[in-house]
Amino acid sequence: NALDGRGHELVAFVRDANSDKAQALAARGVELAVGDLDDQASIGAAFGGVDGAFAATTFFTTSVEVEAAQGIRIADAAKAANLELAPEDGE
Repeated sequence: NALDGRGHELVAFVRDANSDKAQALAARGVELAVGDLDDQASIGAAFGGVDGAFAATTFFTTSVEVEAAQGIRIADAAKAANLELAPEDGE
């Protein structure tokens, strides 16, 4: 099961905690951290107290430039939180 934390608590970074997808995650025991990839502080707050992160951005909802900036913010927050990061390019 993809949501098996294998001894770890899982946290999902979501834009809207009330969305159907976020609520489905919460129903499976995943903690929700609400924020926006355009907001460095919310990314940093979500990374507080976690061991690692799997990050995915979506250029098709904005632009390649916006996606690149979001990826840099994710990497900067991961570095500041001293955590492992598994970037995903959506493919």
